[in-house]
Amino acid sequence: MGARRWGVAERSLIIVPAFSSLQRLVITIAVLASFVTFLDGTVVTVALPAISEELGGGITTQQWVVDAYLITLSALILLAGSLSDAYGRVRIMRIGLIAFGIASIAVAAAPEPITLIIARALQGAAGALLVPSSLALIMATMRGKLQSRAIGLWTAFTTGAQLAGPLLGGLFVDLLSWRFVFLINVIPIGITLFLLARLQLPEHPRAPASTGGAGCCAQSASEQWCSHSSNSRTLAGPRPRSGCRA
Repeated sequence: MGARRWGVAERSLIIVPAFSSLQRLVITIAVLASFVTFLDGTVVTVALPAISEELGGGITTQQWVVDAYLITLSALILLAGSLSDAYGRVRIMRIGLIAFGIASIAVAAAPEPITLIIARALQGAAGALLVPSSLALIMATMRGKLQSRAIGLWTAFTTGAQLAGPLLGGLFVDLLSWRFVFLINVIPIGITLFLLARLQLPEHPRAPASTGGAGCCAQSASEQWCSHSSNSRTLAGPRPRSGCRA
């Protein structure tokens, strides 16, 4: 009887193979690319008083610094998924990383509120290119339980980015300047571009629907981002009556 129970338990064990070196590289790239996108949604919230004090503009500027990023990213994330399917995941991710880095520098160097808000909007548009393409890289290189584990890791790190944002933002504002909150993005972006150059994957424009292209991944990413957006707007405080609703 004991031997039978042991046999049943042994058959019920599911052994999940380890990630290959290529798959680990893909996960690292996907996590880093999405990490900066989700991080910048919440890291700004604790920097808003310092931004308002230095650049002026009051509560309206503070709210638009948050909303300009959230609106463009939320509005373009599905389109970005289609672009990844049409022109290739790696190419769109590379464009998104470079654009996000340039926009982050523009935000950090902004001399007045309008420039800051425009740069934040461009930063959100660039971030929209990163989220679906990073998730699509995982979907394209892994299947079955490995894919589920990888997506779990991706979700855990992007959620951690949202939680770490206010803490990191507070440290930079207190110890350095609010401008370093955005300037620090250059480091993970540079690392991701370096890793992306080492990634040897065949491009698959117009991925078949059966494999789950970036457009499909964008829908899942969009749902997570909508939840994140509401949290960020809550952290940013009440909206001014004169502001526009997203």
